[in-house]
Formats: sequence, structure tokens, C-alpha cells
Amino acid sequence: KAVADILRATLRPYDLAADTRALRARVRSECHALVRALAARNWAEASELVQATPGDAWDAARFEAEMAGFHSAHERILVDPRSRRADLCVLHALAPRHFEVHQALLDSEGDDDWSFEAEIDLREDPNPSGPLLRMRRIGI
Repeated sequence: KAVADILRATLRPYDLAADTRALRARVRSECHALVRALAARNWAEASELVQATPGDAWDAARFEAEMAGFHSAHERILVDPRSRRADLCVLHALAPRHFEVHQALLDSEGDDDWSFEAEIDLREDPNPSGPLLRMRRIGI
């Protein structure tokens, strides 16, 4: 066997769940990208930033519908240095390699009563190349 084949066989794939710091950084980055898309009312971009879930699609129309209540109560989502605070993006382990994330949405009125929740499942793929977030809900 070639040396490259031997190395490939012995190297373990990168496990994002085992690297807590990298996992938190990636989750916060993906959550903030979604916050920016929601703030811009770019529903198509928002739908590209989350996992496609069979039977529970979060497409552009669903994001727009889910955010209608927010926009009837608030002028806009704030996207500023405050919105990147670590305490606004809470990651919690449900089981080994399975997490939930809660991201607060700051609003122009200061109520800050809306958020989104998503699930992150690394049980089958230890380092997915696509979005980590599988949306659960947006609301109060």
C-alpha cells in the first residue's frame, strides 16, 4: 500500500462535537448569519442558512410567515455589536453529539422578547459541510 493510503486509513475524521470551542464558534457564526438574513428580511438567504428537513421545510415562505408576528410588533431586528454577545446564543447538549441552540433577537424597541431555536445533530456526520442548524421555531 502507498503511504497515503495507510495514512488515510488511520486518520480519524475531524469531530466537531469533540472540539467545544470550534463548535461554539461555528454555531455562533451560523446563528449570527441567520440573524442578519432575518434582519434584512432576506427570506431566501435565511432558508439557505439552515438544514433542509424533510417534512418540515423552512423555506423562504415559511420564514416570512414565522416572522410576520415579529414585524407587526417591532420595527426591526438589531444587528450591531450587542447582537453578537455570547449570552444571546445559548448552546445546550441534549445527548452526546446532539445539541439545541437558542438565539435571542434584539429589537429596536428594546423588548428583546423574540428568539429562534434550532437543533444540531452531529451523531451521523461529525463535521457537516453544510449548515448545522435545523430550525425548530421562531417566536416569543
